[in-house]
Amino acid sequence: QEAPGHARNSSDRGSGRWAGGEIDSPAMNVLIIQPGFPVEIPYFVRGLSQAGARVLGVGDTPQRSLPRVAKQGLSAYLQVGNLWNAGKLIDALRRWDLPLKLHRVECLWEAAMELTAEVRVAFGLPGLDPDQTQLFRDKDAMRNALDRAGIRNPRHARAASDGAAAKLTAVEANLVASESQTRQAVLTQHTELATAAALLAQA
Repeated sequence: QEAPGHARNSSDRGSGRWAGGEIDSPAMNVLIIQPGFPVEIPYFVRGLSQAGARVLGVGDTPQRSLPRVAKQGLSAYLQVGNLWNAGKLIDALRRWDLPLKLHRVECLWEAAMELTAEVRVAFGLPGLDPDQTQLFRDKDAMRNALDRAGIRNPRHARAASDGAAAKLTAVEANLVASESQTRQAVLTQHTELATAAALLAQA
């Protein structure tokens, strides 16, 4: 099913919609989730627009509060009341009266990767699905996938409690400190060798 709706300043209550038919344009229509945050995202939005895409945005920030750079790149923006509820977000997008076909849904903020994956599945769009996204968000699942693929991977385990996590953190800190001391010793040896070589060259 195509994602409907196109409005310059709409809300999930249906105000401010555009009227009209399908926009005849070869541009790729890309929906960016939360186009104004974090602070670097508006520059991706503007850059994508400058590259020739029609960039649409959806988020829980009022349009008037979006960074100027984000506004420069957006062709339309939908404000929703509950961005983090996938079902409500998908319903709001389906009610958005956009006279065009959506080609991609993207989010450059890791915290919304799962949400973006749910939207992709709902509208049958390409990109990471929820299972694939989990492998990027859940580091233990990612390492298990690497293990199954036969790729060398540091030993790992999922902490079952806060106490276990604290112990693992302490072990990791000791390993980092030990590695740092080893590197410092090697660097000192290299420095001494370089000094000796310089003295021999002068002899």
